[in-house]
Amino acid sequence: MNYPQASPRPNHNSHRYQPLKPNESPDCGSYVVELSHSVLLEKAFLTCNPGYIEGRACLYVGMSSHSPEERALQHLEGTKNVSRIAHTYGVGLRMDLVKNLKRVRRTWAMRYEKQLARELRSQGYGVWQA
Repeated sequence: MNYPQASPRPNHNSHRYQPLKPNESPDCGSYVVELSHSVLLEKAFLTCNPGYIEGRACLYVGMSSHSPEERALQHLEGTKNVSRIAHTYGVGLRMDLVKNLKRVRRTWAMRYEKQLARELRSQGYGVWQA
């Protein structure tokens, strides 16, 4: 006799079931700020981008619990914990380069930020990552 199989149990190892770490925001996302080409005068920037293709955009990749627009404005105005590179050389927001706009927990957003920076570097962009 064939009995109907029970539905599989939910995977409790999934990030949705794991408790948040202390001070971990459940709602973060990545963003990209375009930098002026004068950032190429920074030795540290060139060191991080050995595969930079001349003429490609220079970018700053970050993640925040704020909206991308709000966080980019903070960088450009120099308010509230900003990156020196993004503040000094920031031109504007480039969300067209961010494939995944989904808001996720902080630890996942940090992973995506690193992955996005690697992908953009592999395409010849100059990237500064927080």
